[in-house]
Amino acid sequence: MTAEPTTVVNGVQESWQAQAARYALLFDIVLLIAKSKSLDELLAQAVNKIKWVFDFDRCTLALCNDDDATYSLQTLLDTRRGAGKVSLDAVPREHGLPGEVLRTGQLRLISDLGRAKGEINTIVDPAVASGELGSLLAVPLEAYGRVLGALSFGARKPNQFTDNDVKVSVQFATHLGLAIDRWQQADQLQAARGEAESSRVQLGEAIEAISEGFALFDADDRLVMCNGVYRRYFSRVVEMVTPGMRFRDFVLAALGRGMFPLARDIEDREAWVDQVIDVRGRTLEKREQYLDGDIWLQISDHKTAGGGIVSVYTDVTELKQRQAAQQALIDQLQVANSQAEAARTQLFDAIESIAEGFALFDVDDRLVMSNSVYRDYFS
Repeated sequence: MTAEPTTVVNGVQESWQAQAARYALLFDIVLLIAKSKSLDELLAQAVNKIKWVFDFDRCTLALCNDDDATYSLQTLLDTRRGAGKVSLDAVPREHGLPGEVLRTGQLRLISDLGRAKGEINTIVDPAVASGELGSLLAVPLEAYGRVLGALSFGARKPNQFTDNDVKVSVQFATHLGLAIDRWQQADQLQAARGEAESSRVQLGEAIEAISEGFALFDADDRLVMCNGVYRRYFSRVVEMVTPGMRFRDFVLAALGRGMFPLARDIEDREAWVDQVIDVRGRTLEKREQYLDGDIWLQISDHKTAGGGIVSVYTDVTELKQRQAAQQALIDQLQVANSQAEAARTQLFDAIESIAEGFALFDVDDRLVMSNSVYRDYFS
């Protein structure tokens, strides 16, 4: 009789020791969740560790798909010899015990699966359908009020899972749900960055293929991007034509290096640049710029919704040369016409001074000109 209290004390001590060991191992799993670099790596190690915390024979993971109507299902661990693994990509949420947990967000414990199998709508896990499992515990994986998936544990014996097992599984699922949310957000961020980089590359290739000079400036008038044609126009200061550089700074430097021949004699360079920027800010007004190397540009500036400026530089040198040649021809014609008119006047004056009557007829015997003496004869 005297040994009975000692036995009780020893039993309580063993229970506390077992519980302490459980939570120590659970703490190791939480650290593993925090340190793991990938979800696959975490699942492979964590599920094997949780097997030492409470006993189960099979573990599956269900994760919600982006369509919000289906989920994927995969076997993480199965200790039964010869047991097959399941891998399904699009299971309707109305099917299976994981689907029920995803819909309700509630834990589900079936202590005697043989008697309660009919409670599961459309069983999708072959291990459950075969009747080889006696107990089933499904826990939701949640993060910030959102159900991300479900973790299911199966055991061959009925009534396998204790209250402590349920508590441990819930704690494990809580940390795992937060980890899954973190990785999903990281994957989404990486995908967004990939899409942004792809869009940036495509945009860069597109503007590089443009025959005109193209430049985009932000609301602070700093260069965001430009193509090679634009950089060639600013070849004298090409080292400054880089993202983040202010338009004013490299235009002022270009002026100092003789890039704008028509402005070489300008004394107040700051004022000249101010005028360029002022004209540039008027979105409906095109401007022309003459560059060193006998290049004429037509520049069109457009405001963006964010307050930036898109500038398109079109080489109109050939057009300007044709216009100059045409103007030279017009000038020559005007001089020739003036000379012809002067000669005609001199000729009229000469024949009018003749005392005799004078008349000139063409090959068709039509009168071309005559003097007043001749006309008087036919008065």
